[in-house]
Amino acid sequence: MNEIKVTFGRDIDASELLTPVSRDSLDIQEIMRIHNVELNLLWDVMLDIFSNQFIKYATEYGLSQWESMLDISSNGSFETRRNRILRELMGLRPYTLESFQNMLDAMYGEGGVKLELINDKYELWFETTTTTYKINEIYDFAEIIVPKNLKLLFKNVKKVTEDLYIGGIINFKKVTHIEADMGFSIEPLKAEPIIGGTVSIKNVKFKI
Repeated sequence: MNEIKVTFGRDIDASELLTPVSRDSLDIQEIMRIHNVELNLLWDVMLDIFSNQFIKYATEYGLSQWESMLDISSNGSFETRRNRILRELMGLRPYTLESFQNMLDAMYGEGGVKLELINDKYELWFETTTTTYKINEIYDFAEIIVPKNLKLLFKNVKKVTEDLYIGGIINFKKVTHIEADMGFSIEPLKAEPIIGGTVSIKNVKFKI
């Protein structure tokens, strides 16, 4: 994850400010070496304080203060948290499904997240395509925008091409007519066996 970080590299060496006479003293040089460590630490602290004056460059301390005031999630990278705070401060509140979709398109690319509202069930579905791995981030963003009476649900649809097989079986039935002998002369009843059957066809559906 790429995070914005303010870098004003500086290696402070206080001995450069000394006069040539003091600068040549080994004792003074050692004192300056120890002193330089404290000065460089102080520089880093001052730089961190300066960075936290701006949300774009804020670090853990500044971000946690904003998140506490705005009562929003504090998970994710610095970049994610900064964007979340900026969106909250901008006061963007979509009044239509279309405007919310436009916001998602701007954040995750057109088609990255598709919305489907099912009114009678009070469900708002988020269909993720290339953003499946960002579901938690999308949920945190949507949760502070979407009305509380809607249930937030996610789905990921993949198109799969498979062969559809149709098969059947034949059930054979054999019918035989038996000759009758009733004690008097009569033409015997004869018939050839009849073999028949039916074919049952079943559709096989694939569900993933």
